[in-house]
Amino acid sequence: MDAGRTAAMVFTTKVDTGKVFVAGDWRGNSRDSRLYTDSPGNGGVPLTDIRGIVVAVNNTVLAPTTAFTDAGLAGAPYQEASFDKLVLAGGVVFVGGLVWLVLSLIRRKNATV
Repeated sequence: MDAGRTAAMVFTTKVDTGKVFVAGDWRGNSRDSRLYTDSPGNGGVPLTDIRGIVVAVNNTVLAPTTAFTDAGLAGAPYQEASFDKLVLAGGVVFVGGLVWLVLSLIRRKNATV
């Protein structure tokens, strides 16, 4: 089957225990398990063949997944960094500094009057 036709491909398959079904991040141009559903193993990839998990593509973080750890691979599930908490903390520091600046300017103005 042509990899370019897999984006809207409809299929059903059953993957054996100890294997995972993997799909590429670019569905219309991925050589993934979907191409091998009619082959022995039904497109399943042995857990021992998994070397890593993609967490970002082109600097875009993908949605966290527990699929591999749910399937029995070792390691903690991927969790997105707490970027939102860092932004919030930076905002609090900025607003605090701004309030301090305004109060300092008011005090200085009152002290010179």
